[in-house]
Amino acid sequence: MTEVFRGAIVAVPKGVGEAAKALALPPNFRFRLITFPLMLRVALPGMGNLWQSALKDSSLVSVVGFTELLAVGKIAASQTKFYLGFFCTTALIFLALAIISNWAFSLVSRHLNRGFA
Repeated sequence: MTEVFRGAIVAVPKGVGEAAKALALPPNFRFRLITFPLMLRVALPGMGNLWQSALKDSSLVSVVGFTELLAVGKIAASQTKFYLGFFCTTALIFLALAIISNWAFSLVSRHLNRGFA
């Protein structure tokens, strides 16, 4: 994630920062009002890719509210011997989480890219 943010900060044109400096904006205002919004627009696709990758690795799913979803599905399937049903349900939950997070990233991306061709 650090590499994504570093690349996004480097992608902000130097002229934008120089123009803000010419307006005598303090450094914290320059970053918060000018550099950060432009940086976020560039960093968002990379952040979305990293989020999807972490979500599919399933260790982060416990933060979202599930306790290691695949392990719970495996335990439930072994106790009931209904493997196909539990694994299909687990796959559908992963798919729903991926679709919802993809939709959220596209909404934020559309909002940040207003006014850009």
